[in-house]
Amino acid sequence: EHSWVGDLRVTLTRFEDLTTLTLIDRPGHPASTFGCSEPDILCELVDDSPFPAENECATDLAALQGSLRPDESLATFRGADLAGTWQLGVADLEPISTGRLVQW
Repeated sequence: EHSWVGDLRVTLTRFEDLTTLTLIDRPGHPASTFGCSEPDILCELVDDSPFPAENECATDLAALQGSLRPDESLATFRGADLAGTWQLGVADLEPISTGRLVQW
């Protein structure tokens, strides 16, 4: 939940080899100086989606919804042990709006 998803950068890190991927990076930039001004992310990130998360900005249910393609390919993690140590990072790059991670 976040009031302005164009402020957000979402990363996934696997600590065993210190690999970090950028999954979502300020959707709507640079098309709009301020990015997508709609609230919330409710999506599944899959490499084979024809819809890049970067270009989404829906005005119903959530700004980013459905199956979307991450900024960097999840194939980088192919073969990685799922039992390893993983961290999802969510950074709000603007100080005005707020949000919270509900589930991942």
